[in-house]
Amino acid sequence: KGLIDAATNDGDIAWKTVVSILNPSGRTAKDYWCAVYPPGGDNKSFAPQIAAIVLVRGIEFCFCLGAGEGSFANPDDRLRNQRYFAAVRERLRMLPEPLRAQLRALPESWRFRTRWRLPDAVGEFDTADAWLDFAGSAEGAGAGISRYLSVQEAIERGQLLADDFRAVIALFSSMLHHLDGAPLEQLKEVPRPQPTPEPHSPRVWLVAAGEGARLWDRFRNDGEIAMGMAPLGDLRDYATKDAAAEALRAARDDDGEPINDALACFEFVHVMRPDDIVYAKRGLDQLLGVGIVTSDYI
Repeated sequence: KGLIDAATNDGDIAWKTVVSILNPSGRTAKDYWCAVYPPGGDNKSFAPQIAAIVLVRGIEFCFCLGAGEGSFANPDDRLRNQRYFAAVRERLRMLPEPLRAQLRALPESWRFRTRWRLPDAVGEFDTADAWLDFAGSAEGAGAGISRYLSVQEAIERGQLLADDFRAVIALFSSMLHHLDGAPLEQLKEVPRPQPTPEPHSPRVWLVAAGEGARLWDRFRNDGEIAMGMAPLGDLRDYATKDAAAEALRAARDDDGEPINDALACFEFVHVMRPDDIVYAKRGLDQLLGVGIVTSDYI
C-alpha cells in the first residue's frame, strides 16, 4: 500500500487503486501486488491496469489486462464488466497508430508476454503488433508487457521503487486512458511525469587485448578499450547483429560465419554501458587488468 500511495500521489489523475491482501484466509501470500486501473472499470479483473508485483524472485512492473474472471452476486454486474472488458480488447485491436508507436519504441527490457507472473524470459511475442493482436483477442485476458527487477536490483533501488512505479504509470497512462474510452485527441492533456532511468546492474565483460596483447599498452595508457575491427569503421553504423555480420562477410576472404565477431561488435556499441566492468586478457588464460566503463562508444 505504501508503494502505490507513493506512486499515485498526483491528484490530477483519478486512478482507481487496489492492493493485495496481506494474509488471505489466514495464509501467507505467495506474492504481493498493487495496481491502478481506469475510473471506467468496476472490477480490476475486467480492466486494463498498471501493476507492481512483489515476487520471491524479484519485482515485476507491468501494463496488463485483468484475468477476465471473477465472482459476482448480481448477474447484471457480471454482464456490465464483461461488456467493458470486451470494449477494452476491441480498442486494443484497433489501437491508433500514435499509441502503437509508443509500444514499438519501448526499450528491450520490456517483454511482450501472454501473462503476468511469468518468470523473466524473452517475451512470447517479437513485436508490439503481434502482442496487440493476441491481447485484443478472446484469449488475451491476462496479457501483459512486463519489466523485471531481480531481488538484488530491488534491494538496491530501495525507496526509489516508488519513483520507478510512478515512471511506469506515466509511461502507460495514455494507453490506460484510451482503453477506458478517452478520445485520442484528449490524451495530450494527460499528465506525464518524466520517467526515471531504468536501474542498471553492471555487466562483466572479457576483452582480448589484440593478438599477443599488442593493444594492452594502449588500453592502459589511454584509459580505453577497443575492438580490432578496423575494416568496419564506425561500429555505430551497424544497428543490428545481422548488419555487422554482413559487413564482416564482405570484408573477409574466408567462408566462415562471423557469428561471434558480429555479436561482439553489436554488444560493444549497443549493450556495454558506463559502470560495466571490463577484464582485459592475453590469450585464453592470462588476465592483464580490470577497469570500469566510463563512457558510451566514441
